[in-house]
Amino acid sequence: MATPSKTSITPTDIIHALSQAVLAKCKKTIHSFVFDPEEMYERAITAGRVEQFYREPIDLDQKKIFEDRKLLPMLAWNRTNLIPSALNGRPNRLYCDVHGNTDFSTALCEFTFNFTYYSTNMIELEQFELDWNLQLGLRKIATIKIYTSKEDSIPPFEYSIIWENELQSINFSLDQNYYKSLTGSGKISGSFASFINLPEDQLPTIKEIRFSVYDCDGNEIIDDSFKPITELLTNAKN
Repeated sequence: MATPSKTSITPTDIIHALSQAVLAKCKKTIHSFVFDPEEMYERAITAGRVEQFYREPIDLDQKKIFEDRKLLPMLAWNRTNLIPSALNGRPNRLYCDVHGNTDFSTALCEFTFNFTYYSTNMIELEQFELDWNLQLGLRKIATIKIYTSKEDSIPPFEYSIIWENELQSINFSLDQNYYKSLTGSGKISGSFASFINLPEDQLPTIKEIRFSVYDCDGNEIIDDSFKPITELLTNAKN
């Protein structure tokens, strides 16, 4: 059975790069970044605890527990499905010798990134709210570049983030789980590429993805890399 290989650029790659930029740039107002498909505070907190456990294993001998970790303030997110861009979403077949001397399919697509900001502290909530209206913090993140090769001469895939001008709602929960929240969204668009239709022996394998994220002034926020999930799973099996 063939080893799974990374043969496309997906929304998961874009959001992973965004998460790293958020945690680097907004660490005063956002301590965790978690996937929350149901938009429920309890589920988001559980997901955050699980994620922290795998990232920073707990030393039971020292009697540390999940609740001791600083999860809040938290940015919980989900997204819409990928759709063709209103500008020009028709698929194209391109030839590019810098990506493995082969051709590939690409289309200009977009999806909406939805988020809920959770905090139990009114000062933190209002700081995020103020930053949004001043185009600071999360809203200042504007461009994500994904590199599929280590060679600097190879152009990256570039994605823009257009945040909504206004936050959508504010909520105060005073019941069992005391928290405050803000919701908002942004549209992420760019060229999404796939090599999957090529013959098996011609499939290029993306073993590492380098990314860089920029703010709306063109300043670089972070430059880093990560291994695709298929690579991590393959290494774990071996």
